[in-house]
Amino acid sequence: MDYETIGNRAHLATIANASIYAIAVVAFNDSSIFDATWKPHGFCVANQDVPFFNSHDLCFYFDTFASIIFGLIYYTIKDVPGMGHANDLVKFNVFGIFAHGLGHGLTSHVMRHGMGVEVDDEMKDMTDAFHDNPTFETFILRSPGWV
Repeated sequence: MDYETIGNRAHLATIANASIYAIAVVAFNDSSIFDATWKPHGFCVANQDVPFFNSHDLCFYFDTFASIIFGLIYYTIKDVPGMGHANDLVKFNVFGIFAHGLGHGLTSHVMRHGMGVEVDDEMKDMTDAFHDNPTFETFILRSPGWV
């Protein structure tokens, strides 16, 4: 099997995963499928009270490890014939994976230290408008891998 076929299948699996998740969020958001812990965050945050071991920290650890592994794989096969089309995307995806984990790490840091962001009324009105928009809510805030 060539790299293009593998990449196409992985891409289709990612699209299917994101689509199924988005449909579940829209169709079943008020059902018992999603528990009370899931609803305020859009995903379950396990071990919220355990420093350095909650879901955000674990995501940071895994994404850091994964970005190192994917970076090594990219570096190893970037010059292999047939990889030219993928190289322009893959090298940035490695940094995107790390940045995603870093965002979770910073979220966990804020949770641990109780730091918050002061929001004025204008900003609150704007975020409420986005939050009440089903398209924004479903496809931006709650879809894995897009933020």
